[in-house]
Amino acid sequence: KEVIYGLGMQVVVGGPEYEVFWAEEFKRWSELPEFKGKFVYVSDSDVDLIKMQAIGAHICINMPIDFEEACGTSGGRTPLNGGVSVSSAPGDREWIVKYYNETGKICGFTFGPYTKSTPEGEVADWKLFYSKAPADIYKILVQVSEIFSEDKEQWKDWMYNSYLAANEMVTAEAMEKRYAQRAYSLALEKRA
Repeated sequence: KEVIYGLGMQVVVGGPEYEVFWAEEFKRWSELPEFKGKFVYVSDSDVDLIKMQAIGAHICINMPIDFEEACGTSGGRTPLNGGVSVSSAPGDREWIVKYYNETGKICGFTFGPYTKSTPEGEVADWKLFYSKAPADIYKILVQVSEIFSEDKEQWKDWMYNSYLAANEMVTAEAMEKRYAQRAYSLALEKRA
């Protein structure tokens, strides 16, 4: 491409180091002169980084593996501060898609799921996740960074929509209601 957008944004990457190749690559990117101060890698980060990124991030990318994370609280923090969430299933997909279906307005982006059917039911497909998710994320980030750089009004709309959606759907009360309806009631039925 003639123009690559995105370096107007600050990028912070963190999390557990499952893939040694990517951890080393992110460390290398952090040292590139053209990325200095714009791309930061935090090795084996924890909840403190999640809290800080929620305050200052333009975009929060979450990549929970299907069936490995209970809900989308990680990606809900950034929109509460006016950022835009990009998330794989299962996490934030629920509220991002629900808000779009109800309003027709974009409040975030989703990718995946990366699952496969087995005789025991649907399970996470790690091979598919690691082979397909990077390209899926890249495609979304190209779109998002172009809007961030070239269409400030659209970007403001996305931020505002994210804020509204998260305040409605990513609160403790809203999540507890969903758990009660989808998990607790089913568990009680099964026990009875």
